[in-house]
Amino acid sequence: IVLQMRTVAGRKNLSGILDYADGKPDWELVLFEPEQLNDAQRFRQILSEQNLDGAIVTLPLGAPLMSQLVRSPLAIVFVNIPNVKLPANRRHVSFVYTDNEDVGRKGGEHLLSIGKFNSFGFVNHPSGEFWSHERERAFRKCVERHAPFFARAKEPLDTWLLALPKPAGVMIAGDDLTIPVISTCQRCGLDVPGQVAVLGVDDDPAICESVQPELSSVRTNPARRS
Repeated sequence: IVLQMRTVAGRKNLSGILDYADGKPDWELVLFEPEQLNDAQRFRQILSEQNLDGAIVTLPLGAPLMSQLVRSPLAIVFVNIPNVKLPANRRHVSFVYTDNEDVGRKGGEHLLSIGKFNSFGFVNHPSGEFWSHERERAFRKCVERHAPFFARAKEPLDTWLLALPKPAGVMIAGDDLTIPVISTCQRCGLDVPGQVAVLGVDDDPAICESVQPELSSVRTNPARRS
């Protein structure tokens, strides 16, 4: 299993995998974080030493390692990883994705249900990940007929937030980005949620319960997905 334990999604992914494996007494699970797979030679050594039958990969490993992995005979499940190039006739590879359109739509429906806004905004993940833009498109489709929509581009966060017609409903691609948005609102004298209602994604208790007022967030249920 390749995942990132430092993120709430990574830990929930592992929880779902362990719950399923609990009914498979003949399974032996080996956990790797990306730092352990730092080069192709080390990865090749792991594949030969561990005598693996399959792999669950929940984050990209870089082109050389991904290429080596898909050329191996392992049964593989890729979780939320797009654009994996498979060799011809490569079998026993599956892909599992979060329904990001549903996430974006639920975010829009939630904000529409709690009040009337004069604008809606969306803050994408700075990495430009595909899932972030999928959420944005679905959110925009849901809300833009009710009020003007603004996606943050490259302008400073404070400039963008101040320019939104108030009150504004703002969805953030992931909970990890909500604290900078809320902090910027507070620094600019914008009341949260009175002037800017903020909605996250992932329902990370460490973040949602640490801000005031407590953050609302769309659950993606990575444990069930895994």
